[in-house]
Amino acid sequence: MSANAHPRIVKWPSEGEITIAFEAYALALGKVAFAWNFLHERLGRVFIAVCQHKPNTSLEIWYSTESDRVKQHMLKAAIAATSEWPDFLPDRTKEDLLWLANTVMKLGDARNDAVHAPCILNTDADGTKMIAAPEFFSRHGRAKKLRGKKLLVEFDFLERWMEELSRFSEKTASALLSERAPWPDRPSQPPRKPNKKIDLTAPPRTI
Repeated sequence: MSANAHPRIVKWPSEGEITIAFEAYALALGKVAFAWNFLHERLGRVFIAVCQHKPNTSLEIWYSTESDRVKQHMLKAAIAATSEWPDFLPDRTKEDLLWLANTVMKLGDARNDAVHAPCILNTDADGTKMIAAPEFFSRHGRAKKLRGKKLLVEFDFLERWMEELSRFSEKTASALLSERAPWPDRPSQPPRKPNKKIDLTAPPRTI
């Protein structure tokens, strides 16, 4: 340090600032968990429509396991095993449904990173506000995969992508069961962008 350099003073965050940062992280993560659960309810409707069984029978099969991964494999197997589709469906029906199943399976790994990675609260690069970040010294594999990512941006992306896939699932389930429902186009993966829904610069509340 040169003689004219001024030492950097790190301000210890207030209890209110810590609360705001934690609640922003918890809210974003909670939305990911909700969107994931909602998506699998919609996938269950697709499973019923693909199997063409009585709804109660298909639901019993779908809920026979608590594992989301097993459900995804069941859906993919049902799609792959179906060789004949109603005449009113487009030629790309099977291809689109397999795309849906594979996309959800791939997205599941990112969801698991979000839910299971150990995280801490830390200051941002400017040292001006608190943010959630993967635990630096953890050897946890999922924490390593999130290092360098802005968690609120990543979680917001996951939530929006899951919502798009839920809408697509709902539309495909309807189209499989009724020729009056048009077959939907595949959704495009949304871009990652700064999350403006949560204001981390708001003044600390009184607690």
